Amino acid sequence: MKNIIVLLIIIVGIVGCEKTEGNDGIPGWLEPRIEELASDQQYTGTIIYRYDWNSSQFYEVWIPISSCALCEVYDSDGDIFESATNEGQDFYDNRENQFVVWAWGEN
Repeated sequence: MKNIIVLLIIIVGIVGCEKTEGNDGIPGWLEPRIEELASDQQYTGTIIYRYDWNSSQFYEVWIPISSCALCEVYDSDGDIFESATNEGQDFYDNRENQFVVWAWGEN
């Protein structure tokens, strides 16, 4: 019985120490961009999506007033992903697991 309790304490400790993202799964590097978008009414309706592609996560900032609906794409480190390339086309064709990370007006 003692062994089971010790094992449970270890498991809880490991799970509790896992690296986490910022608020609500938002990476820290993305938070300043969200603050910028949220501070201006012209960005009403903006949505940030997370996708899985090529064994990594990518973030797309979709701004409805933009002439380029898919112009801001970032890799998991916060670096701009050049979507106007063959690799970018593969991203759009094969991305999976769309998840809304943030939507303007829902926070």
